[in-house]
Formats: sequence, structure tokens, C-alpha cells
Amino acid sequence: PTITASGATTFCQGGSVTLTSSAATSYAWSTGATTQTISASTNGSYAVTVTNANNCSATSGSTTVTVNALPTTPIITASGATTFCQGGSVTLTSSAATSYAWSNGATTQAISASSTGSFSVTVTNANGCSATSIATTVTVTTNVAASISGNTSVCLGSATTLIASTGNTFSWSTGATTQSINVSPTAITTYTVTITSAGGCTSTASATVSISNCGGTYCNANGLNKSKGYIYKVKLNTINKTSGWNGGYANFLTTSTTLTKGNSYGVIITPGYSSFSIKCLYTRVWIDWNQDGDFNDPGELVFAPSGSSFFPRFGSINVPASALNGTTRMRVAMRYGAVPTPCGTFNFGEVEDYTITVNSSNTRFDDSQITSIPNSTDYNFVVYPNPASDVLSIQLNNADGSLNNDQVTQVEILDMSGKIILHTILQSSEKQINVSQLQAGIYFVRLIANGDNVNINSKLQRIIITH
Repeated sequence: PTITASGATTFCQGGSVTLTSSAATSYAWSTGATTQTISASTNGSYAVTVTNANNCSATSGSTTVTVNALPTTPIITASGATTFCQGGSVTLTSSAATSYAWSNGATTQAISASSTGSFSVTVTNANGCSATSIATTVTVTTNVAASISGNTSVCLGSATTLIASTGNTFSWSTGATTQSINVSPTAITTYTVTITSAGGCTSTASATVSISNCGGTYCNANGLNKSKGYIYKVKLNTINKTSGWNGGYANFLTTSTTLTKGNSYGVIITPGYSSFSIKCLYTRVWIDWNQDGDFNDPGELVFAPSGSSFFPRFGSINVPASALNGTTRMRVAMRYGAVPTPCGTFNFGEVEDYTITVNSSNTRFDDSQITSIPNSTDYNFVVYPNPASDVLSIQLNNADGSLNNDQVTQVEILDMSGKIILHTILQSSEKQINVSQLQAGIYFVRLIANGDNVNINSKLQRIIITH
């Protein structure tokens, strides 16, 4: 008889080969099996004796089966914790073998894992037999990005609230463990917070709070409840501050603008509401012109629109010539139910403080810069709307409603210093000018006839630009 193998007769532990005898009446394998086919999975020599119908027998030659041992199942050793914060890593090392095949494609004995995943290694010995390790799981926890928000410039004796970014636990340099802290430093102070995430990752941030001598100790003022409205936006010259409810008082002294004595500036105070229950609010603005630490002196109530309203309040603030040069404070208050005062606590509304710098103008627009032309009273004109924010219309009002281009051909807009900032041609009795790019403030409009300036009494119009 002959033995036929179904495949290689040399293989790794765990494998097998099927040996089949040529046909006969009966079979007697060296293993004791009596079937035509056997499965061989161990080392050895395999032979079969067959018998025919005449009871004659014959024995095959031996077929040798070689089973190679598997390598020892590899063990992965980690150099440290397998759960760590973003930016970290761990080294995974396989036990020794002839070759290595990691689940991430690496073929070295050791790998560096810096991302979340399961890592396993398959090793191969000299006989080509392999074994695979148990997987090692690596978990990378997302870091927190620490930051501190809040006002970092306060007046001596005032407090500010520093708020840490989101995290699981907080540790401040003051010893506090809350997300926010209230501080009243007496000198420039740096505050540090360490934030820990739910996964144990930490991040640190610092904020330095500076102290200013704000000309005295100003009285406290604040609202207690936002349900009937609060200050949403304050706009004065370069101040254009939008904010939500700030707990009844907001120290915005780091927000400032420069005002020039003798000039007038447009102001807009806009209310905000936390619900659809919109209430009318009273609005007041004070500026401490003499820098004595209060708002009680004559002329320091600079904006007091009549009545209450749920609309933005528009107006202008005139800077008196008696104002002291330098830095001072502006206080804005909106209150429901009564006119606010510069000091004290009230139930509904909000108070905000800002910094104003007062200076003296080097150049101003005055009457000496205006010359008259004959019959100028025949060319009166009006500008509207005033205040304007986007488009300003100029209407020439001649006695007969016509435009004499021989005398009036140009329009100029000047700022408070007399500088021409816009020039255009008047081609009909009405002209529309885009003023949306001008800064909020006070300006003058004049007509030009034959290159001469028109008489100020009839041809110079003051306008307020607001946005």
C-alpha cells in the first residue's frame, strides 16, 4: 500500500495532517487505527498494513510526521502606567523571540504607545512557529486647557472675580478649591490655579491683577436682580462694550476712551432682558470730572434721559472746559422702577464702571476758520436724520427750491478739530452721504461755493454720528 498525505508532514504544534492508505479490504495502522484515513498531529513514523479478500497482507513504507514546538506565548511589559494624560506615552516591550509583529504594524521588540488602543504582539521562533500575546489596553485621557477670565485691573479697595475654565477640581494659590474666587489685592498680585480633569490630567494658568489709584474710593452701587432688565451695551466714542448680566455690577475699568475738553460725544446705552418680560428702565451716566472720588459735583450727571424706556437711550455728553486732565471714572446705571443714583443697592437693574481719560484739544474748529460769501442766506440747508448712523441726507432750501451750481457745488464734513474727513459734490438740491464708516461723535457739515466757505450761521450744521 501507499500513504498519501493531505499536506505538509512538518508543521507547528496545534496543526495536523491527514494520511490516507491506498484501497484494500482492511487496514491496520501503526497507531492501531483500522480506517483507511487517519489524522496525525504528533511526531512519529506512520505505516499501514492492508489485507485483501484472500487474506493476503502487505505493509507500506513509513511516513514521518514532524511537529515543531510553538514559542512561549509572549508577555508584554509596560514601562509605566497604561492610562495617562494627553502628551504622554508608555513603552511596551515583548518577551524575547526571533521576530515580532505588533498589532500596530511595528516589527521591533519594543514600541512606544501614545494613543488609546489595544496592543498585542505575535512572535515567531526559528522553526517558523508563532504565538500571540494577550492584548494590553492603553488609555489616553484628554487634557484640560486651563485659563482664567475676569477683570485684572481694579481700583485700590475694590474686588474682582477670577473664574477658572471648566474642570473637575480646582486648586488656587490662595488655597481656594472653587472654580471662581473673589480677590481684593492691595498690591499687584499673581493668582494661579491648577485644574484637574475627571481623568486626572492637570493644567495650570495664572493671572496678574494690577492695582490703580482711581482718584479716591468710590461708593459702591449695584443691582440685585436681572429679571426686569440690565445693561446690555454701552457706546461712547471708542467704548463699544457689549456684556450680559454681570451680577448687578461690572468693573470695566480696563475699558476706556479719551474725551477732549470742549467737545461733545454721542452716547448710546442699550438695555438687555433675560426673558420676554420687557420692562422700562431709567438710565443715568455720571463722570467724575474733578477726579475727587465721587459723582456728586455739579455737572457730573452727564446723561439723564427723561422717563424710562425699553429702547436704547441716545444722547450726547459734553466735556466741560473745567474737567481735570487725566484718568477718571464713568458710572453707568440702569434701574427698573425708579431713577438710579450713583451709590447704593437697588432691586432691579445693573451698574457698570468705565475709565475716561480727559485731555485738552490742541486744535479746535472755530469761527475764525469760516468766511462769508455774498447772499449766503439764500442757501440755507438742513441735514437729517440727526443723529445719523448710516446715511445722512442734505437738503438745500433755496428761496425758490432750486440749486445754483455757480455758488454752491460741494459738501464737506469736518471733525471737531476742523479736519476735513469727507468731501463730495452736491449735484442736486438733495444729497445722500454714507457716514457708516465714521466714528461716533460730533461733526460739522458745510457747503462750499466757488471755493469759499459758506457763512457759519446759515451754512454750518452740527451733526451727531452714532452706531
